[in-house]
Amino acid sequence: MSWSKLPKAARKYILYHCCVTPLLFWWYVIPYIMLNKGLSVEETGLLYTLGILTSSIVNFLIGKLLDKGSPNLLMAIIAVFDVISYTTYFLAFSHDIKILILAAIAVEYIGRGFYPAYPVYEYEIYPEDAREKAFIYHYALPFLSQAVSYPIIGFILVKYFDTVDKLVYTVAFIALTSIIFILLPLYWLQKVEVTRIEKEEKEKAKIRFSGKLLLLALILIMLSVAYSLAPTFVLVNLFIENFGGGLFEIGVYESIVGFTMALFALPLLKVDKKHGKKLTIAGLLLIALAFIILGASKDFLLAFISAFLSSVGEAIMTPFYMDALFSQIPKELKGSIIGGIAGIRRVINLTTPFIAGILAGISPSLPYLISGLMIAVVALAYFISS
Repeated sequence: MSWSKLPKAARKYILYHCCVTPLLFWWYVIPYIMLNKGLSVEETGLLYTLGILTSSIVNFLIGKLLDKGSPNLLMAIIAVFDVISYTTYFLAFSHDIKILILAAIAVEYIGRGFYPAYPVYEYEIYPEDAREKAFIYHYALPFLSQAVSYPIIGFILVKYFDTVDKLVYTVAFIALTSIIFILLPLYWLQKVEVTRIEKEEKEKAKIRFSGKLLLLALILIMLSVAYSLAPTFVLVNLFIENFGGGLFEIGVYESIVGFTMALFALPLLKVDKKHGKKLTIAGLLLIALAFIILGASKDFLLAFISAFLSSVGEAIMTPFYMDALFSQIPKELKGSIIGGIAGIRRVINLTTPFIAGILAGISPSLPYLISGLMIAVVALAYFISS
């Protein structure tokens, strides 16, 4: 399916994510400031763990809302929490108040509790008969935006905001910029109203729960645990400690990820979905290998090779896996199931940032080595189940 043949709502939504992507670089800037403001990697992990606690409950509540109403409002609410969170981060860093850092993380993760709004919106606007093709564009184009913008942002920050105190002011700028993304879901994206389903229909839908859905959800949860052992702040710490790098090097690393994702995702438009299982397994194995290489190396070249392998794996795995998962979800319960899976992942991952911080305190490489082995186990589980 060509880009022009996608529904207009789908194209606008993908472009919306292309616009959001450059702001996500501040997911690296925030822990970079934290680690350079005197917080240890263990303390940083503990703060993030406490923040996740606030969003795990929200995920379950949001799932119920998504069964009844439009996800557009919830996407706007995410941006509201971003504005509040970045403003609180700015106040915390500019006045050296640690308790405000915890408050900012808590607000940030409450906002992330609304993230199930995104897959529910995708469920509605991506055509069922070509959903995996829509997901390829969904990943390729925002990653291309990342590839272009991240090194430029990293260079500007290193060149013109060369001290931590100067860098703090960019957080205030992002808080103001995030206001735009309150308006876009409400006034630019197509409104999606989720049809209310009667109780009797939901009961019938529950009967259609398949073992395959439970297995796919379990594998997604296992994969989430593996990823959560190597969160953003661990990557920032790894680049500081093992590679002696900073935000520009992280920008280059993520640019390689972005270009590779776009380069390898678009050819998948011509791949038959019957090969999806094989590609999913191959992708998981590549990600596992990439994590192990990143954890075992102290050379920028190997780090960039790791970025390439990881993004190839993500590119060939994610669209087919998400299509397989979505195809097993009864329409009547999509909000509850998607929100429930997200909530379970949050609960299970509650302590993993703290654990990741402790592991990184022992060795900056250790979280990636363990995460890589776990992803390899997930690939094996998916292979056995296929």
